[in-house]
Amino acid sequence: MQSTLLASIIVLGLSIAGVGEGDSQYNCVEGDCLDGKGKLESKDGKSSMEGQFWNGKLVTGKAVYPNGDVFEGVFQGGFLVQGTKIFKSGSTMKGSFNNNVMIQGTITHPNGRTMPVRLGTKPQTIPIPKAALPGGGR
Repeated sequence: MQSTLLASIIVLGLSIAGVGEGDSQYNCVEGDCLDGKGKLESKDGKSSMEGQFWNGKLVTGKAVYPNGDVFEGVFQGGFLVQGTKIFKSGSTMKGSFNNNVMIQGTITHPNGRTMPVRLGTKPQTIPIPKAALPGGGR
C-alpha cells in the first residue's frame, strides 16, 4: 500500500509540472488565470486548477486530477509545497513537500491509521519496488 501510494505521488507530481496558462490542453474558464484568481480546466473536462495564479502558474488553490486525486494548498514551480493531497483511494497526506515528496507531515490511510513523516529539508530519493510501478516494472 505504501509503495503504491508513493508511486502515485511521483506520477501525479510529474503531471502538474508543465501545466499553465500557455498549455494548449487547458482553457481559462473563469477569472484571470495569468495573474489573478481564476480557474483552468482541461479541454477534456477531467482535470482543473483553481485559485490564485501568477505568471500563468497556480500559486495557491486546488488541482483536481483525472483520476480523482486532489492537491490543495501552496504551489511552487508546478508542485505542491505546503498543503494536503487527497487520493481517490481515501489516503491523505498533509504537510510540507519538496519536489513532490513529503518531507514533513502526516499520512492518513482510509482505515484511520496515521503515520508521521519527517525526512528533513533536503530532497530525498525513496526507492520504489518495481512491482509498484505501472505495469509491474516490466
